[in-house]
Amino acid sequence: MLACAALAGLAAAGTPAASQGPKVRASHVVPFKVIRSGGNPRPIVVARFNGHPLRMMVHSNASFYAQLEHAKAAAFGVVLTAGHRAFGIDRPGHVSDLGLDPGIVATLQVGNATVRDARVSVFEVPQDDYGMLGIGWIRDNRVVLDFARNQALVAPSPAEVSAKAAALRKAGYVALPMQFDEKEQRYTVRATLHGITRTMAVTSASELTVDLPWAEAAKLPLGKDTGEGSGPTGTHVSEYRLDAPIRLQIGDWTSPDIAGGSISDIYGYAARPRPADPDAGISGYLGGVFLKRTGAVIDFGSRILYVRSR
Repeated sequence: MLACAALAGLAAAGTPAASQGPKVRASHVVPFKVIRSGGNPRPIVVARFNGHPLRMMVHSNASFYAQLEHAKAAAFGVVLTAGHRAFGIDRPGHVSDLGLDPGIVATLQVGNATVRDARVSVFEVPQDDYGMLGIGWIRDNRVVLDFARNQALVAPSPAEVSAKAAALRKAGYVALPMQFDEKEQRYTVRATLHGITRTMAVTSASELTVDLPWAEAAKLPLGKDTGEGSGPTGTHVSEYRLDAPIRLQIGDWTSPDIAGGSISDIYGYAARPRPADPDAGISGYLGGVFLKRTGAVIDFGSRILYVRSR
């Protein structure tokens, strides 16, 4: 998973990313590249902070608005505000001495969409060549991520969203409704694996991950420990390869056989207590190989996950 992924996991950086309001300009189709870092696929777009360009990971499991490291925040003119605390790692398992500082940037632009006075969480991550756009930015801009075409719609108009939905239906896609968990700041679906139903977070920047207790209940074999389970607060947990093909049922739709991904203690990774009731929390991440295998399109604004019929 690696640390930045699950800032991605269940760890929140700063306060929950409540919407900053409709401070956006014009829609635009923005291409993204998927790179693999820390064992996870990352969709990368180019953003501009006060005009300064930087590659940014679009990260729907990250509970902040946007993230930059301290050096880049200073170079881009981010104004730091009160609220410093310990958070962030500069290498796996090592908490950075710089901690986390909230900040404000005058303009944050992706494509033709600009957010003014955008909140930025300033903290360190092991990779230093890109930052992150989290759930607050995704919600404000009603982002649509198309993993079949590697392109995003940023601040699309209602007409553009309708046209996209019609094209997907014509192509034989199935529309699966998502829920938004206000407490966890996650888009979720209920998925069934080997007859056991749990809640999974739909994630743009983490691999397909099954939480360890769910995997044990479903009797999934544990593959090799990848050694990549380093969390954002300095934790380290075993992360096992998910080698055996699995099928997930979401509503009336059943996925094709999907091999790859991982099995991990996602609560231990995020250093958070596990709910006693398995239905009260998140039991996996629907990302990575699942998104690619199903040609997924995530319409965050409409709360719909589109997948190929089979």
